[in-house]
Amino acid sequence: MLYTLAGGGTLCGVAALVLLIVSTATDFWMQYRYSGSSANQGLWRFCINHKCHAHTITVAFWDATRAFMLLAVLSCFAGVVLGLSAFTNGTKNRRVRTGGIALVLSGFLALLALAIYTGVCSSSVLTSGPLQNLLLQITRTAKQEELADKDRSNGCHCCV
Repeated sequence: MLYTLAGGGTLCGVAALVLLIVSTATDFWMQYRYSGSSANQGLWRFCINHKCHAHTITVAFWDATRAFMLLAVLSCFAGVVLGLSAFTNGTKNRRVRTGGIALVLSGFLALLALAIYTGVCSSSVLTSGPLQNLLLQITRTAKQEELADKDRSNGCHCCV
């Protein structure tokens, strides 16, 4: 019975690990239309009109969300490794229990990261306030990089 439960938990942990890695790496945490352009952003970069740029502005909620998502990935990985090691060495109650706790902790950390991100990026905040200023800065940075790319392609080596 314990093998069945540990096997199911480990299988769910592997699926959770894959989903956590994909969700942490993707650029589609938020999608919006800004100044007539389609835009989306993730934890690591933002894209305007399918041209992506790294985040150059450090904002506390992005850093907190990144940290909690990375901790969730590491905790999930530890839970999966502990779950798999219980099968290779014979079922050890302590390893199975510790792996389960690591997987539950991973879920809690991911939910905490999502709560931080969605608490700041709610639709009521997008219309005014500090996030609106942040979006303006992101758009300006993207437009400046786009102009610099056009200048470079035209042979102009001046700074923007």
